[in-house]
Amino acid sequence: MSRWNHLRNQRGTALVIALLIMVTATVVALCANFTSTTEITISGNQRRYCESFFRADGGLELIKSYFLDNFVFPVDVGDVTTADDLDSIVGSQGPCSSADFVNLGLDTSETGVRKVLEGNPPKGRGISAQYFKGNYYRATAAAPSSVDLEEEFCLISPR
Repeated sequence: MSRWNHLRNQRGTALVIALLIMVTATVVALCANFTSTTEITISGNQRRYCESFFRADGGLELIKSYFLDNFVFPVDVGDVTTADDLDSIVGSQGPCSSADFVNLGLDTSETGVRKVLEGNPPKGRGISAQYFKGNYYRATAAAPSSVDLEEEFCLISPR
């Protein structure tokens, strides 16, 4: 009979319940820690990608403004002109130089422009293909974090 009385004794039950609650709380805390660490990593990656994207976008806009504002038509940049070559085209005192691309944090050997084709101007501009031609270019900008952007633009010049 004393054996059954010993089993009905509830001494130590509070310790077991407290241990179960502590283990559950520890698992919840570890999951929360893992989740917050993952979220911080994701937001850091997103910030770096957005920063690189906008650097590359700024490089493309710099290239386009450089071409639209500073070249006399027709423009012939050769096969590939990199940002490193800009100084030799217009001189280091020009409106845009390779230092501007370095300040943006772009890879100047991978950032540049090349002529894609020469043909009729884009349709819908009200420009006669008889008197004008379109010079089509592809600009590329390479930023850190493997962000490479390309954009095509057309400069219209007299035939």
